[in-house]
Amino acid sequence: MKKLLLVLGAGVLMSVAASATTVTYNTTSSQLCVGAGSCGVSQQTIGNVNIAFTPLSSSTVDANPTTFGSFGSVDISCVGGGSACTSQSLAGLVLTITISQSVPSSGTGSIPGGTITGSISGSASSAVINWSNGTSVQIGNIRYSVANNPLALVPVTTNNGVTSVQAIITDTTVPEPSTYMLISGSLVGLGLMRKRLKK
Repeated sequence: MKKLLLVLGAGVLMSVAASATTVTYNTTSSQLCVGAGSCGVSQQTIGNVNIAFTPLSSSTVDANPTTFGSFGSVDISCVGGGSACTSQSLAGLVLTITISQSVPSSGTGSIPGGTITGSISGSASSAVINWSNGTSVQIGNIRYSVANNPLALVPVTTNNGVTSVQAIITDTTVPEPSTYMLISGSLVGLGLMRKRLKK
């Protein structure tokens, strides 16, 4: 009988865990702008430093109900190659991340632009992206948030100049009352069966 209780208990827990949501999204229309202008592109050259946003072409994750993912990366390189580029101020650049979701429902939304401040060179960086107007957007029942705010950008000599923009992806769906009742009823039934066995 104890084995039966264990099996029933595992079944209840599995029914709760089975509510995971498959999410498919991309960030291919994101932009790296200079202030309010010079948009429509994902790369800018400041002095002898290139800064580019490499978007995520497509990704599928399992929000259970929250998981980590990626929005893409910010890539720093020196004009002409190498790592000898001198320090350049990135102040005034704005990164806008636009998310297109195809599963579980189609939709598009943008995280408010993150302002870049500080300077960067081939070997040193004080540059950060700060999302001061909010770090998340909701598409249907799925919320996308920036994991690190502010996000420090690395120079060319660190990780080849690649800074990952990590995402937190959350299914905000609230379980229906009937789901709660089913789980509660199952747990009460297990408790009563256990009590009866003890007698």
